[in-house]
Amino acid sequence: MIQYLRIPKNKFWAWVFSSLAIGLLLGAGAAYAYSHTSSASQVDDLKKQLASQAAQDASKLADVQTRLDSADASLTAVSQQYTQLQQQQSADKAKAGSTSSSSNTTSSTTTLAVISRTISPSEVATGDYITLTARVQGGPDKVAMRITSSSTGDSNTYSLKKSSTSGNIQRWKLTIRAPKKKGTYTYYAIAYSGSKSATMAGAKPSKLIVD
Repeated sequence: MIQYLRIPKNKFWAWVFSSLAIGLLLGAGAAYAYSHTSSASQVDDLKKQLASQAAQDASKLADVQTRLDSADASLTAVSQQYTQLQQQQSADKAKAGSTSSSSNTTSSTTTLAVISRTISPSEVATGDYITLTARVQGGPDKVAMRITSSSTGDSNTYSLKKSSTSGNIQRWKLTIRAPKKKGTYTYYAIAYSGSKSATMAGAKPSKLIVD
């Protein structure tokens, strides 16, 4: 025969409430433990993410620093090249000025004179082309050649153009048509420098024959 444990009515509800309280305490403890464990896991995850992000940021910062260093080095090199070019340009200008000054001094101290004069060819048909050439020194401003008819005395003067320079000797030339009238002509060159003029010292006029 089964015997039942009889609990007094006034203690029954106390036992129920005590059981509920103990259950709630156990549940709260378990919830707290779970929450604490979850929070710790999340904290670890956040720490790992922060560490990873910090490593990435450090890598990016290092890359940016490397680029800045490279750009700074390039800028320094360009600045040095620019300075060298400026120095070279200044040196070239000074050298050119010295050379020009030396050339001007040489020209100014060289006696104005006609070294030679020629008409080529020296015998030509009427209307054919002839080339007038004069070699002069002293840096003239103008060189001309005068051609005179031996029979009539008529003359024409032609201004030559400077074609080349070698040292203090200049070559002046001009190509024209020969005189239209047949006969013998004489010619000589004149160099001008300011108010001064000079011809080929001690030389007689040269001859041109037109057939």
